[in-house]
Parts: sequence; structure tokens; C-alpha cells
Amino acid sequence: MRKRKVKPEAQPQSEQDKALKKRVKELEARLLQAEIKAEAYDEMIKIAEARYRIPIRKKTGANQ
Repeated sequence: MRKRKVKPEAQPQSEQDKALKKRVKELEARLLQAEIKAEAYDEMIKIAEARYRIPIRKKTGANQ
């Protein structure tokens, strides 16, 4: 005997669209915040390196 998968009741399309658009706006706002934060940290490191004349950033490349 086969068991049927029961789908949860779906929201009407317009409500679902509204919820998705709201979620997109929230995620875009969070992305913008993260980008601003990353830019601020980068600028802070540049200033600290120039002021104190010390390398703060991790060197890229293989360590052997």
C-alpha cells in the first residue's frame, strides 16, 4: 500500500508573493549592512597600519 505525501496548505499566491518580497527586502538590507561593516573594518585597518606602521593583515601565500 502506498502512502501519499500530504502537502501543507499553501498560502494564496499574492500572500506568498508579499512574503517573498518582504524577505528579499530584509535580506538586501542585511547585505547592505554587512557590506558597510566590511568597508568600515577595511578602512580601520588601513588607518591603523598607516598610523602605527605595523602590518595587520594576514599575508597570503603558502607557509612552509
